[in-house]
Amino acid sequence: MTNNTRKNRRTFLKYSAVMTAATGLLSSCASFDDYLFDDKNDLDDEVVIVGGGIAGLYLAKQLRAKQMEFRLYEASNYLGGRIKSFSGRDYGASLLAKSDVLAGQLADELKMNRIAMDKENYYFADGMQTLVDLLVERIIGLIPYRNFRMRHQLVEIQKQSSGYELTFQAGQGQKRVRCERLVLAIPPSQWGRVKGLLELPEMEAAKNQYNAMVTESAIKLILPLSSIQGVTRSLAEFNLGNLTVRQIIKKHPTALPAELEVFYQTNINFSIDYIYSELKKKLQVNYPFQKLPSDQYYGWSQASFVQGAFFKLNGPLNNNKASPLQIIGDSVSAVAPNRIEGALQSAKLVAENLV
Repeated sequence: MTNNTRKNRRTFLKYSAVMTAATGLLSSCASFDDYLFDDKNDLDDEVVIVGGGIAGLYLAKQLRAKQMEFRLYEASNYLGGRIKSFSGRDYGASLLAKSDVLAGQLADELKMNRIAMDKENYYFADGMQTLVDLLVERIIGLIPYRNFRMRHQLVEIQKQSSGYELTFQAGQGQKRVRCERLVLAIPPSQWGRVKGLLELPEMEAAKNQYNAMVTESAIKLILPLSSIQGVTRSLAEFNLGNLTVRQIIKKHPTALPAELEVFYQTNINFSIDYIYSELKKKLQVNYPFQKLPSDQYYGWSQASFVQGAFFKLNGPLNNNKASPLQIIGDSVSAVAPNRIEGALQSAKLVAENLV
């Protein structure tokens, strides 16, 4: 085990312990939480971020650097969104391009060891999630519960004369808070699950794109190396009918499996079973697999197929700088859509708007 790996593992364990303690407190009675942590309902002096993926976390980092108060709400029990790694396998984003400016700056700041995939791309030995773990450590501070609320799913939003009232499902009950500045950092596929969101006048442009959106536009697959011919570190693409398959093999001492990213070339969403049958013929494999939607984060390490690792909009979403409601994420980026760099760029832009 390298010194870098040991350091990353210690960081991850520290982060996990802190966040476990924080999320564990959420299961206690609401009155105890409110008493102990002064969990106020009026957040007009804070920026409310809904979604703890890479975009939401990077925005939190930007706001903290500007000494702006924020409160981040995450529906699941872990941070990172669709970035998920297990034993070095990346079930979401896997590679970064050397031309990615903000991602490269963040990796340098966090002192992450890059491994070159080829002349244009690189990855992290312990998986992309190490980027999230180290980023969270920079953000959480001494009292993680002050700025983070885990297992809080936004279920309803109502516009008020000034600001918004948000309703979160938290454990067995609901929590209502009021804010004047709101940032959505959740995938567009989840917008329709929030009652009242798409009816807001601030969401008119986003709603038009939402109605034309192609959801689940890519599928991530993990296959054992034994099923791939010529096991060397490589990045290759091949076409499969109306699909484009990007094959990622990370030659590594722990003999990581191959990652396959399948992108739709058309607006037709083929079933996972059809795609697997085509891959079986192409790669000449017969590998039993489990299907797992992208929002079922808990079992990613047990599933060989993860559906919906990416989402696609027909064009970038231009936020009104003066709007109290902003949207960030890789799906809405004009600079690098559907990539980590796009998520970071959108978060940085909104952070500048909020000043």
